[in-house]
Amino acid sequence: MRRIAIIGTLPLLLAVSMQEVAGAGGAVFEFERRYYAPGDVVTGRVTFGRGSGEPIRAEAGPFTAYLLPNTASIDPPSIPSGAVPVGPMRLDRSATSGHSPWVASVDFVLPEVAPGLYSMGFCNDPCTISSMGELVGGWFHVVPTGDLIPLYASRDRMAQQLRSLRGDLRRSDRRAEGLAAELRE
Repeated sequence: MRRIAIIGTLPLLLAVSMQEVAGAGGAVFEFERRYYAPGDVVTGRVTFGRGSGEPIRAEAGPFTAYLLPNTASIDPPSIPSGAVPVGPMRLDRSATSGHSPWVASVDFVLPEVAPGLYSMGFCNDPCTISSMGELVGGWFHVVPTGDLIPLYASRDRMAQQLRSLRGDLRRSDRRAEGLAAELRE
């Protein structure tokens, strides 16, 4: 039972760790929703800059967007066997200048893929560039059918509440241990 619980929480932990990567300075695709079912239209957009890396080489495109299962990544020149090409990744100059002068966007109909956590990767053709400045990808979940999306969203809310309650319990335990230590003195 413990093994099932651990396996069930891995996609959630991965999503949280990827959000931490984004919070550490990376730019991620913002999707309209967290969950999609095969046949749904997926739209993602991200504004990003050079960061501390090499200049953005948009002229090395065109770039193809790939749906990558779970923790797979593109390491040029190889594209993982489970990667699904979903269409072009458009690169445009941002209307505003400053630290984020580029906009990347993708629009595609989600193909029939297995349910689970997916990331958005990209590469040019031939595959020599799979990263650009602060752009680190993006993540969303695929569910079997659209009518299950509310159930998955509810599960996420309950998981967040459970994490919060566990944190409250740990704090209460520490407080009780401190009070017990004071009483013993």
